[in-house]
Amino acid sequence: MSESNTCFHWQDHLRASILFNQDDPQHRFIQLATVTPQGEPRNRTVVFRGFDEDEESILFCTDRRSHKYDELMQKSAIELCWYFLKSREQYRLRGVAHFVQQEQIIQQIWSALSPAGKAQFFGPTPGEQMTHNSGEADSTHHDHLEYSPHFVVIKLSFHFVDYLSLASSQQGFQQRFLCRTTQSGWESYEVYA
Repeated sequence: MSESNTCFHWQDHLRASILFNQDDPQHRFIQLATVTPQGEPRNRTVVFRGFDEDEESILFCTDRRSHKYDELMQKSAIELCWYFLKSREQYRLRGVAHFVQQEQIIQQIWSALSPAGKAQFFGPTPGEQMTHNSGEADSTHHDHLEYSPHFVVIKLSFHFVDYLSLASSQQGFQQRFLCRTTQSGWESYEVYA
């Protein structure tokens, strides 16, 4: 590692990446890795739903009946891999998951879902074997203002961030920073890619 570099603020940089890539609909898709109770890795795509009030934690939603929910209940350790195609940047963020209890945040994210997105939370259990009549969600509820009892909002807070720009810098090499929390706050180091 090189000497500590306090100039790289990953939170501001991530917001700039989101803004720069906002015309690409895929910019909201993040790869989330969890650990099963048996210690096996699991990876899937989640949708970025915004930042929490602390401006550092990322929010997403899931179904309480999913394996993802069970895994996070057992082991809260996570890692995200978020790649932005237009700017050619990758963020790997390591931390823990927390279940959001604030009614205002839950309602805000529920309200932002499309009718089809809401309908999924009233449908069959994710991962359950499909039968000829279980493939459709209960359409009588998806426009309802009250969210489904299966709807859960999860906040991801981080203690380590690995940022990589795949675009060459002026020096001719790719830029990479490692950021970690300390007792005095975040510190960052520039490293070779």
